Amino acid sequence: MELKVKAGEILGSSLHNWLKCENLQKWLEGQGKDELYALLDYVHQFAFVDWKGLLEKLRKDEIQGFSLRGRIFWRKGQIEWRKLGKEKYGFSLMLESDLSSIPLRDGVSNLREFTEEVKHEDRTLILWGIYNKEKGAFFEQRVAGSRAIEYPDVIMREAKTYPVLEIRIYLNEDGEPLFWRFLRPGARDVKDWHKEEDE
Repeated sequence: MELKVKAGEILGSSLHNWLKCENLQKWLEGQGKDELYALLDYVHQFAFVDWKGLLEKLRKDEIQGFSLRGRIFWRKGQIEWRKLGKEKYGFSLMLESDLSSIPLRDGVSNLREFTEEVKHEDRTLILWGIYNKEKGAFFEQRVAGSRAIEYPDVIMREAKTYPVLEIRIYLNEDGEPLFWRFLRPGARDVKDWHKEEDE
């Protein structure tokens, strides 16, 4: 497969305005809004949301001032940012399709591009918490009185024991990792992993 990556730096105000931009939001919806998710790490909270939840977060105007890092991800790509300084963010786009189609914001500096034929491996990360059937939510089991952990509906409706995040690792021709990104959230029971090993 051909992987395309663009990386650079962007001001917080430009990043925020770009994420709120109608052209970008329409482009993202075209990628399949039912499969779009975001992980947002703020100074004061951590949010794992679906597309509707992301739009609500963007309306609160907190990306510029409070975001430490964030990722919007879907089946074929990912947008990622990370705070580097008071107003500066590192920024990257990773797509398994045409990068030129995405409406890129002016104001990205030190922009670098990478395109290469790669192989990939999909893996699974186990997230925090264990599902409590009585309460219908995920809780941290080792801490008494912990609050329910908020996850997107795709994790909640499966009502399985472990919340997971599927990731994709891109490998060079020698089989060494080049990049990795988030792919999709889900949930598993122990028996599900045994099935995957048998396939």
